[in-house]
Amino acid sequence: MVVSRQHTPLLPPELLRVPPVRRQPEAIHQGEAFLTWASGPARDDAIRIALARGASMVILEGTAPAAGVLPADRPCHVVENARLVYALLSCAQYGLPRPTPLVGVTGTDGKTSVVHLAQHCFGPAGARVGSLGMAVGSNCTATGHTSPPSEVLHAFLAGLDEDCPGVALEISSHAAHQFRFAGLPLRALAFTGLGRDHLDYHGSMRAYLDAKLMAVDLMAPGAWLVVNADDAHSPDFVARAGTRPVVELGVKRGEALLRQREGGWLLLFHGQMFNLPPQPLQGPYQAWNAAAAALLVHACGVPLDQAFARLEQPPTIPGRMELLAHAPDTIVDYACTPQAVERVLRSLRSFYPKRPLAVVFGCGGDRDPGKRPQMGAAALAADVVVITNDNPRSEDPLAIIDDIRAGMGAQASRALVETDRGAAILRARDLVGADGVVAVLGKGHEEEQLIADQRLAWSDRDFCLSLNSAQGSDL
Repeated sequence: MVVSRQHTPLLPPELLRVPPVRRQPEAIHQGEAFLTWASGPARDDAIRIALARGASMVILEGTAPAAGVLPADRPCHVVENARLVYALLSCAQYGLPRPTPLVGVTGTDGKTSVVHLAQHCFGPAGARVGSLGMAVGSNCTATGHTSPPSEVLHAFLAGLDEDCPGVALEISSHAAHQFRFAGLPLRALAFTGLGRDHLDYHGSMRAYLDAKLMAVDLMAPGAWLVVNADDAHSPDFVARAGTRPVVELGVKRGEALLRQREGGWLLLFHGQMFNLPPQPLQGPYQAWNAAAAALLVHACGVPLDQAFARLEQPPTIPGRMELLAHAPDTIVDYACTPQAVERVLRSLRSFYPKRPLAVVFGCGGDRDPGKRPQMGAAALAADVVVITNDNPRSEDPLAIIDDIRAGMGAQASRALVETDRGAAILRARDLVGADGVVAVLGKGHEEEQLIADQRLAWSDRDFCLSLNSAQGSDL
């Protein structure tokens, strides 16, 4: 395998000609190279397994292995950044990059929606990779990741037809920090905004922002950067983009301005006015997502009016502001950050101004505990608050709920607690009555609930849809 000249400045000279490389020692075939970024005894054990399966070369990060681990006849290359090297070698292994346009979406909230809409704007043969899987047209394969490992992503991209008009990619902060997308130049990147999330991994908001900014480094020369002009962190992305073209898209400010009109939204851009096709429950955030998706695809050569025309029949985005039951209207959304909870409730207030509003939500265990009280505070915007289990994982569910209630201050007594998620939804619906509105937040499209060491079948979407059957109604 010869590495593309595009990648050679980033690789040590000795790695420009290597056999096929794998990072799972149990998957090694005779003559392949084994790469790992593990350390300590676990790394030595992995090397032994790979050698036993016939690895012809070992690529490591940090220091050479302990004496006796590696035979003298097996080459060992120590690199500074094994994740970066792996992504670049995997690209070469799969014959990437190809001419197919790639666009990326990063930010705390809204990535999945923008990616779905961008895929739709590319046309029927468009593709996407994100939280809801890897898809070409309507054919989707789940991965269990927002941004899959490099080799999974590369195998998908390499298998696309040559006439694929474009691929929309969700770029998580984890994936950017771990260089999973290295070697894949983007024609455009959208930044949706930054709020608190994943501090259990990044440790601080500064480190989280720095990881998000790494997505900008994937942009090809001349690629477009579309930023949320209303977000305080957009200037950081603009500065990182250097001389690349920037489109500041916003509701309050920006060169690309969104304006609400009777029946929908319009975009003012470069002296032209574009009507956004109306969509269900389309508030300012949904309008921004649609406009950003169209601009990403426009950066790849699709006329902007054509991109918007393709949204006249918008795709269903599972678990994103989905109205799934009536009497009371019950909406399922993935909102799992403080700012997302606040935005969803604000939007629902505007859609249903005179109707009682309930929120059902929880927080994930073994994840950033600092956002729990903030989510509790955000939930107080609803008339009825029911706290339930999300994915408590190894933590005590009641301890998580106590953390949430701590952010409610003197209003904590307003929050009702029902750890059974289905019972919590039913309780909220009963409390607001048939004329009310219920927001079921946090799990969206997910089909499992993680409690202790159990993976339980659970879908907010399916449960809420079943309520229509129980009432003898239909959507």
